[in-house]
Amino acid sequence: MSIISSIAGGLTTFNEIFNKTMLDKSLLSKYLSILEVLGIVEKEIPITESYKSKLKAKGALYFLSDNFFDFWFRFVYLNKQELEQGNFEFVLKSLKRDMDLFISRKFENFSREFLSICNLWKFNKIGRWWNKNEEIDVIALNEEKKEILLGECKWADNINAENIVRGCLEKSKFVEWNKENRKESFAVFAKSFSRKIKEFEGKTVYCFDLKDIKKELKKLL
Repeated sequence: MSIISSIAGGLTTFNEIFNKTMLDKSLLSKYLSILEVLGIVEKEIPITESYKSKLKAKGALYFLSDNFFDFWFRFVYLNKQELEQGNFEFVLKSLKRDMDLFISRKFENFSREFLSICNLWKFNKIGRWWNKNEEIDVIALNEEKKEILLGECKWADNINAENIVRGCLEKSKFVEWNKENRKESFAVFAKSFSRKIKEFEGKTVYCFDLKDIKKELKKLL
């Protein structure tokens, strides 16, 4: 319970969870592995890293992959005392305040799943990427063709795609994957756009709002 509630509260690294739960490190590692097998917790490494890195858990981040557990521990378990005291208005205000942030994380997961099933591309690895200073929400790789798609997800309206892609292009310089001979493209996922673009500095850009995503998913039915 303490491990799951820690992750639900926003602690994603092993050391953060350890400092919160104060469990023995070997015991914490064991329980995290069990929760991962049960499909409640997901351990992620930067998509450009090897599977061996995931086994070592160096630099790994932990998330709640089960949506029910994520919601319940974030909004119910962490507010258990207030709910038992009947302070429902306080909990409701907390839920309304944090709901967009909660959904934005789910939107990132959804966007990666969308890439994996959409017929517009052929990628064999899809995930997120980060280092000590930068993070990219979505990276998709075609290792055979050395193609990389870098994407950002914005759970907001009236997004200017050019501004987002400009920032993503800067961060792409830190992604150590076939840097000398890869073909880059970009994607922006948002609730809606004030401006869409199809190209930026000679690179293809894909813009998907909720209507676009719905349209593409209907093609799969």
